[in-house]
Amino acid sequence: MRFLIKIVWVVSLLSASRAFGWEAHGSLNSDRVWRDGPSDEDLWGREAVEVSLKSREPWYNLSVRGGISHSSESSLQGYLKEARADFYYGAHEVRLGYQHLTWGDLLGPSALDIVSPRDFSAPLGGLSLQEKLPAMMIIWNMKADFFSIQAVLSPRPRSMKLANSDSSTEVLDPEYGGHIGTMIFGLGIRAYTYRHQNRFPIFVLEGDQISSVFLTQQTQGITSDYAFEDLVVRFEGVRSITLDGTINEVSQKTIAVDGIIFQDDILGVQVTEAESVSQRTYWHGIFGRGKYFNNKLCPEFALYRSSSLGDSWKRLEVKSQLGNHFEGGIGIESFSYDRNSTFSWVQDRARSYLNLRVVL
Repeated sequence: MRFLIKIVWVVSLLSASRAFGWEAHGSLNSDRVWRDGPSDEDLWGREAVEVSLKSREPWYNLSVRGGISHSSESSLQGYLKEARADFYYGAHEVRLGYQHLTWGDLLGPSALDIVSPRDFSAPLGGLSLQEKLPAMMIIWNMKADFFSIQAVLSPRPRSMKLANSDSSTEVLDPEYGGHIGTMIFGLGIRAYTYRHQNRFPIFVLEGDQISSVFLTQQTQGITSDYAFEDLVVRFEGVRSITLDGTINEVSQKTIAVDGIIFQDDILGVQVTEAESVSQRTYWHGIFGRGKYFNNKLCPEFALYRSSSLGDSWKRLEVKSQLGNHFEGGIGIESFSYDRNSTFSWVQDRARSYLNLRVVL
């Protein structure tokens, strides 16, 4: 009965929105996740009804995306992934509202992708590292022939959600920054700066209580890329300084090479050096994705490992599109780490998932 109510709700909302000239899409999602553990409680399930609405006018767009979900760890609840208005005037664009923003140019993990925090608490419709928490933002974009500028203000950003957590920390201090980019003889260069709350907490012992503290940081970075036919070389340098009176400076340099090896198939490698006050860490990884049989088989994989910490992250995902209304996916994600290293703060076990999506 609950499933039928969801279908009627989605169809009714889509019909009403299309009657007013909006572009509307709806989906029914069912996820099943198995965590690596000894008991049956490690099974995590989620069903969701999601609706996306858009209006397209000559000088503005309105976008709303949200739904209702029910999981094995929470009761029936609504969620909002996007509610924004875009305004256009010549080369200028202003985006206002609840939204996501992706920074950086690497196909693999980017240290510059810090504006929208990631959700590590539960895999929603896929693997957790792909999920982001929306926040209220004001974004201004300007594009000219040889350069582009973006300015970002987030009055009430949200910190990331940790594993096995139902809530995220609300931040009162605004976050702001921007980037400028240009193209010179085929070489793309972009410079970034952003003042934000650190996405990873520092745990403080006060008496017999342990609390998490998210320090304020200033992150600055530069990216560049150059294409040699089907081969692309990308570089990213990042430097973060803590602004709360503590000495905690982190710098990171990444070089990545990726290319198209056959039609839509992409294969890449990435090497990262991260240096802080206490240690220097090296990461290396390989990633790839492909599309076969008219999108009926779409595998994607990633393998990253630290040569100095013992951390590693492995991911394998296969998606399939069957006709115009059905999409499915199966994936495996696993973490291994030392007790006080990167992934120990965000996830504690391996997971696999099965997803079915019906698009109306």
